[in-house]
Amino acid sequence: MAADKLAKLKSLLEKDRLSQEYKRERIVLELGESIVKRMEELGINRAELAKRLGVSNPMVTKMLRGNANFTLRTLVGLAAALEQDLSPIEFVPGSLQARRFHVSTEHASMGTT
Repeated sequence: MAADKLAKLKSLLEKDRLSQEYKRERIVLELGESIVKRMEELGINRAELAKRLGVSNPMVTKMLRGNANFTLRTLVGLAAALEQDLSPIEFVPGSLQARRFHVSTEHASMGTT
């Protein structure tokens, strides 16, 4: 009985890892960690980063908490404020399920079937 529950839990966790929400949150978390690490390397605080970006302190807090929806313009500006370049964002092969989800979502957003 316990082995069945464990197997079911593992299956649910694996399914979660394939979800778009999980992938999105993982990237947001990694981005926030990267920003904080670079701020520490430069010896700057949130107020200084806000000044460099030309935004409010609460906006920087929102970015670091993962509550901001970054545009490419914001990411390029953030990289400059952190004295870095932004590497190209690339698409990499994913699971078959992820590819199927993307294709069905793409068709839905275009109004095609």
